Amino acid sequence: MIPTEQLKKIKDLAAKRLELLDITISENVLNYTALEMVQHVLNFCNREDIPQQLEYIIAKMIGDYMISNYTDQANEDAKSIKVGDTTIQFESNSTNAIVVSFMDDYKSDLYRFRKLEW
Repeated sequence: MIPTEQLKKIKDLAAKRLELLDITISENVLNYTALEMVQHVLNFCNREDIPQQLEYIIAKMIGDYMISNYTDQANEDAKSIKVGDTTIQFESNSTNAIVVSFMDDYKSDLYRFRKLEW
């Protein structure tokens, strides 16, 4: 596991991102999500440490995960989009594909930090 001060820094960065977006999440949910995201990244990258540059990527992942799962936006997908004069209709309570492909959005950033495992 990573050092406690590094985990605290990642959580603080994620909390600042959520604060800028005016989103309030409980400390317990933030703690658990941070631990979960760090472990996913460590597993994906075959690492036992988190380089400093990766802290910001993980903080962004935490923020995006919180937004997609703990806000009103999480339960709405676009039902129809009209380009002329811009009309977007949302379909509530639909299955959200964001959770399924969540790590796919960050793979291009994470590949840079990946280590080969023999």
